[in-house]
Amino acid sequence: MPRPLVAVAVALATGIALSLWIDISLTVTFFLLAGTAGGSLLAFLATRGNQRGHLTSGLLLATCLAAGIFWVTLDRTTHQSRLLDDLHTHLYLTGTIAAEPQVYANRVVYTLDAMEVRQGKWREDLREKVQVVYYLPRETAGPGAGVPAGPPTAARAGRSAFPVFAYGDLLRVFGQLEQPSVPRNPAEFDYRTYLTRQGIFTRMTVDDPQDITRLTSGRGHPLMSLALAAKGRAVAAIETSLPYPEAGVLQAILFGDVEQLDENEIELFQDLGVFHLFAVSGFNVAYLLVLILAIANLLGLQRWGRLAVGSILILFYAAITGFTASVNRASFMAGTVLLGQALGEKVDFYTDLALAGLVILVASPQQLFLPGFQMSFLATWGIVYLYPLLAGLSGPAPDPGGNKPNPAQTWWQEKSAVLGRSLRDSLAVSLAAQLAVLPLSAAYFNLVSPGALLANLVVVPVAGLAVILGLVVLLAAQIAIPVAGLFAYAAGGLLWGILLFLQFISRLPGMAFNVPSPKPWVIVLFLGCLVAAREIWIRRNNQALQTWGRKLLPVSGTAVVVILAAYLLLPHPPGELKVGFIDVGQGSSIYLEMPNRKHVLVDGGGMAMPLPGSDFDVGKDVVVPFLVRQGVHRVDLLASTHPDADHIQGLETVLASLPVSLAVMPPPEWFDHGYDNFLSLAGYRETTATADRTGLTPAGGLGSSAAAPRMSGLFLPRAPVPVSPVTRGYQLQLDPAVRIEVLHPEHDFAGTHSDDNNASLVLRVSYGQVSFLLTGDVEEEGMKELLEEKMPLTSTVLLLPHHGSRYSFVPEFYRAVNPAAVVVQAGEHNTFGHPAPEVVTYWTEHGVPLYRTDQYGAITFTTDGQNLRVETAIPFGTEK
Repeated sequence: MPRPLVAVAVALATGIALSLWIDISLTVTFFLLAGTAGGSLLAFLATRGNQRGHLTSGLLLATCLAAGIFWVTLDRTTHQSRLLDDLHTHLYLTGTIAAEPQVYANRVVYTLDAMEVRQGKWREDLREKVQVVYYLPRETAGPGAGVPAGPPTAARAGRSAFPVFAYGDLLRVFGQLEQPSVPRNPAEFDYRTYLTRQGIFTRMTVDDPQDITRLTSGRGHPLMSLALAAKGRAVAAIETSLPYPEAGVLQAILFGDVEQLDENEIELFQDLGVFHLFAVSGFNVAYLLVLILAIANLLGLQRWGRLAVGSILILFYAAITGFTASVNRASFMAGTVLLGQALGEKVDFYTDLALAGLVILVASPQQLFLPGFQMSFLATWGIVYLYPLLAGLSGPAPDPGGNKPNPAQTWWQEKSAVLGRSLRDSLAVSLAAQLAVLPLSAAYFNLVSPGALLANLVVVPVAGLAVILGLVVLLAAQIAIPVAGLFAYAAGGLLWGILLFLQFISRLPGMAFNVPSPKPWVIVLFLGCLVAAREIWIRRNNQALQTWGRKLLPVSGTAVVVILAAYLLLPHPPGELKVGFIDVGQGSSIYLEMPNRKHVLVDGGGMAMPLPGSDFDVGKDVVVPFLVRQGVHRVDLLASTHPDADHIQGLETVLASLPVSLAVMPPPEWFDHGYDNFLSLAGYRETTATADRTGLTPAGGLGSSAAAPRMSGLFLPRAPVPVSPVTRGYQLQLDPAVRIEVLHPEHDFAGTHSDDNNASLVLRVSYGQVSFLLTGDVEEEGMKELLEEKMPLTSTVLLLPHHGSRYSFVPEFYRAVNPAAVVVQAGEHNTFGHPAPEVVTYWTEHGVPLYRTDQYGAITFTTDGQNLRVETAIPFGTEK
């Protein structure tokens, strides 16, 4: 069946996607579009018959592709910020709240349609979106304060302690404008690009309620104001009828308000592959459509009456949920179904899906790059497209009675056959959706969930009933909140059962595991294989295909065997050593991947909360996600240089989150209980070494490759982590080609500027002709001792001691190391003055490149033992 709109939508989307790699001016893209459009017209006029059809069709698709490039280039050109010249200066911003505020446990996020910026006597009119984030003061957000710590649903009771304004309020905000953060570590989420694609280029962060003033109210769009007022009544019914977490889960399923959940619930649903329930989409709109048709039947509405009432209710629900990409797609497709019924026409699914995509992309081409858009369209496509393959592979539903008539079992046979078909169809639909979005789940969440099949099979039908009850709550709340509360209570019972079931299966092994971020070509290859498998399956009875299959199968099978044998039997080229200096802010953390794929973590960073109400944790939010994106399932060696908070806090989170084969540190008794919490988390027991100080290898398997499976963020119970205090002379053996030497300390320090800093571990990692000197926070006294003891300091890369502070400025030490590159791990805009000016001047004058995490984010060195290359998260040499 020809589907021209599908080809047009694919071509337009391809053009928009190509704009990521094609950086040309708007003028050039316009002439490209005009040229392809003109060529299409000429081809149509100059050709006849089949030749006209093929040539014109090809040129029209090229025109659509050029239109995609032009449209996204036009969007970028016309949507630019006028506030980028006013960053990092205090000013007044006036604007209207353009969307429902997002209320978290420790902050409120507003999107303002800014209309004026003012500083003193200077003012400027403008029209652009600005994100305003108000963080609760720590005494308000903390336990026992005006707003309890924990989930936002619980926090609502204390809203009087901080300002929460409404959609349509006109605000004046005082603060400093800044750009959203860029990714500072490899494969990290690009928040700046995410907001930019929604037309938000700047943000303002405040933590004083006096800095936000409401000037007036009621300036929003009437439809949105009415929709959010209706939502507010439904939320009141839910929160007065249900406890947490059921109240939060119902709001998340019904309205997509994921901020109503705490991290444990979010992680539980993510790990078990049912987080899609919170992406308001076809799942919700389908049940809304069922409810609409039921209401229409009760009212005796005819086809056009159903279309009118249905369209209004669907539009109203889309407004309540914030017109997200997924609900826009589902609402548009539901509307076309109603229109088709009114016209008496059958709606083709693929054409409907393509038309929905075209409408969304024409309205906002940047939507293509948002995860919600991609996953919504892929899941919907996968359910319909892959169903024939998966249902066919699962075989026909069982028929216990066969062909033998047996009146005594007729009813049972019929019901069991229906049940078998339903079970097969449910499995096929669930698996189709999961397979379609699998590569995106790996890319965006670094997660694969084998448990998703079981979870979806049980949870989705029950959640569907909860959605129906929730929609009834939404309608009933407009009449009587107490009546709506009864339906909310019933929905809460279903959600309680869902949570109980998910918590139970989360304890089973292998329900979820982390994976590294796949490359784009891997995603394309995976989806291509799905398409090929489906197309081959539906054509499996084609005689020509069977003939080619019989010819190609022996050849392809032999090729696979030869390639596999060569990989297993032939000697492999030497691997590479990767050393990544993670950007953990004002702290230090270094990740090493050995040539044999063993993993080492030296320190884990740690810092104070960046804002009074922030719940930022460097281990949970930076270090563990970094390791997950690298594909780390087990840390083979965890080294703590010393127990200062900016080095050890992240390690404590790693100990609680990932299996660790061995932890090393200087003798803990030197640090006055500084290691107490670390050792407690490790389940402290000293390792029994099977070698002397020149080759520390813990009994029980240093670097064992067995990884505990991830289960909702937890791991199966495991033995305590072996811990070994180490001092000068130890060598840590993980890879026969890599040498890790402990150069320092040999003894405890007393009476120095900082005894703890001077007792830091100093490690020298060497691979072939390339070496790295990792110095912890060692200061002048420790550095001079290393010189006096004539330690082998010469190294290719030097991590500057103590974040490049003035206490680490020892030129004779620098000369002894004689590095080709120098790294400083320091926080952006840190208040310590790191690195010190004299340190920066020294390396600049000596012509040695200085790689700073405060300027360039994470810094990753890769070497084969001879050559060395370096990558920075933020391009090296650029000014921010």
